Amino acid sequence: MSDNYTNGTSTKEDDHEEESKKKSRSSKYEDLILTLPKVERLLTTDLHLYQYQRVWFPYPFLAGIMSIQEQFKAQSTDIVLCSYPKTGTTWLKALTFAISTRNRYFGHDFSISTANNDHPLLNNMPHSCVPFLEADLVHDKRDPQLPLFATHIPYDSLPKSIIESPGCKIIYICRDPKDTFVSLWHFLINFLSNSSRGMKYDDQDEGFFEKEFGLFCEGKSVYGPFWDHVLGFWKASLENPERALFLKYEDMKKDNNNLFYIKKLAEFMNQPFSEEEEDKGVPQKIMELCSFGNLSGLEVNKRGKHNSEKGLGINNSAYFRKGEIGDWKNYLTSEMAETIDRISEEKFGNYGLGFSRLTMTTPSTGITKDDIHTQEESKKKSIKDILPKEERWTNDFDLYRYQDFWFPNCFLEGVILAQEQFKPQPTEIAICSYPKTGSAWLKALCFAISTRNRFGHDLLTTKSNHPLVTKVPHECIPFLEVDLAYGIYNKDPQLPLFATHIPYDSLPKSIIESGCKVIYICRDPKDTFVSLWHALIKFPSTGERKQQFCFKKEFERFCEGKSIYGPFWNHVLGFWKASLENSERVLFLKYEDMKKDTSFYIKRLAEFMNQPFSKEEEDEGLPEKIMEFCSFGNMSGLEVNKAGKHYSVIDNSIYFRKGEVGDWKSHLTKEMAETMDGIAEEKFGTCGLRFGV
Repeated sequence: MSDNYTNGTSTKEDDHEEESKKKSRSSKYEDLILTLPKVERLLTTDLHLYQYQRVWFPYPFLAGIMSIQEQFKAQSTDIVLCSYPKTGTTWLKALTFAISTRNRYFGHDFSISTANNDHPLLNNMPHSCVPFLEADLVHDKRDPQLPLFATHIPYDSLPKSIIESPGCKIIYICRDPKDTFVSLWHFLINFLSNSSRGMKYDDQDEGFFEKEFGLFCEGKSVYGPFWDHVLGFWKASLENPERALFLKYEDMKKDNNNLFYIKKLAEFMNQPFSEEEEDKGVPQKIMELCSFGNLSGLEVNKRGKHNSEKGLGINNSAYFRKGEIGDWKNYLTSEMAETIDRISEEKFGNYGLGFSRLTMTTPSTGITKDDIHTQEESKKKSIKDILPKEERWTNDFDLYRYQDFWFPNCFLEGVILAQEQFKPQPTEIAICSYPKTGSAWLKALCFAISTRNRFGHDLLTTKSNHPLVTKVPHECIPFLEVDLAYGIYNKDPQLPLFATHIPYDSLPKSIIESGCKVIYICRDPKDTFVSLWHALIKFPSTGERKQQFCFKKEFERFCEGKSIYGPFWNHVLGFWKASLENSERVLFLKYEDMKKDTSFYIKRLAEFMNQPFSKEEEDEGLPEKIMEFCSFGNMSGLEVNKAGKHYSVIDNSIYFRKGEVGDWKSHLTKEMAETMDGIAEEKFGTCGLRFGV
């Protein structure tokens, strides 16, 4: 990390050397800036714009941005507050600062002492509390206790270290572009009228407003184009919602939403409110402290100046003008509003992002169910529009790369819905697997163990009333990314089980945080591929796509990681590492081991599920009965598994082909087997994971 961002001591010689470096870098950047496309604006060089990396940056910050891109090293604990100017930045800074520092500045009773003015937000404006990346952090040192900093830099121009730092998070706030432009206009006029510049702006000056409006629509505005700025972070939030939180000012301002978003921010920042804090009303106190009415009324925000030491000297009051939704109606003509709305529809329409229908709904009605459905459908479409794609033999199994895994088209939407909405109970158990690694068998075993007291112990007759006699195992245990994500399955409150093929790192955060347990089954990759191949060829394919689908090509794709829910190797490793870190919560099983000693693993499963067999059950031979009942021979011979259909489309027989260990020997060449073994050794060897078939 460069000396600019360390907290260590330095000698006068060090300081002198660093100052020389800064001057050298500054000169280099100034020379580069002079070569860039330029837009001269209004009455001061401070507002001239220079196009760099397809963005129109303001002159005072551009050299700092160039320096930051080269020098800044983000920490894994950092939280970056990002925004286009005048979209709610000040409010977001206040909220996140209050949340992050509540243990430092709130009293033991969680009170804020306004009488003593001991909270920084009472005597400093929010921009002074949270450093600004392209200004404050170019030269200044950081507060090691504060993980926050802010920036207006667009996503694609952020320092590479922010994107690559694994734990660094981004919070982005945006706003209706009409209100954004009006608020930005007023801020610029305040900036121009600052007495330190000796300038006064006459609001009757002909054409100024219209000219600025035209430049905004063309994209030639500070940190513009506005639409590209918003889209960059919107796409990032779709691709990685765990790391990028996308907020709308209008949503946050709604009366019933303030507290919701304060709690959402705290959770995203890994600083959720405790039960005691909730009981003491801490979220409400933060909401009141950071409200527009409170902050705008503070003396520091009425009379102080921001960045006066850096030569900018902006009145703090410029950051607290109105904060109203729909204020654009007082300034824009209907033609102007229609122009911005048309551009927004053109830029955002295909990505499920819109503002007008949110801001124009009345408080009494809010957003309708149809609005929500439309937004969800548009969002799903937008995700597929921007994700890398691999076309396969049928549209249902086209693969989209999302969160570093290749998800099939038919399940991707359900995966995203589950990530956003699924809330498991701490007593639930997730049965996880890569496809065709023993999922159906594991489901049958877990279901039989879990429900043994409901359906009796007489499991060895096809005339019994046991659900596994009349249903394929996949219908007995709901599939997260279909049954639960879309609400197809009426969940049995007595059954704590659900299943998924979602990789560990892409599981809904709620599963990891809830305390529920995970059971994972894996299988030798050679048998996995062969079994997957035989399942996939049962699905229909047509035309040219059918000609492209062949064993050799699918083998190559599997090895490259371009298989459904792949890469297989990463899928297995995610759960393997989780089981090593927390063996009490994650049980990692190998298909081959279970086939060798099924009775042992049935008892192991029962113990892990907190449903161990009693001595009486063991004496009765119940584990062995479950083993026989769920055996491949018994399950594959049931009528429902020979002739039935899953989801009314998939032949149940697909799930019961052979179930043999080492069947790959009948399908793979020696070279293929060696290739796969080599990859397995490379991927798994250092982690202590082996497949010995």
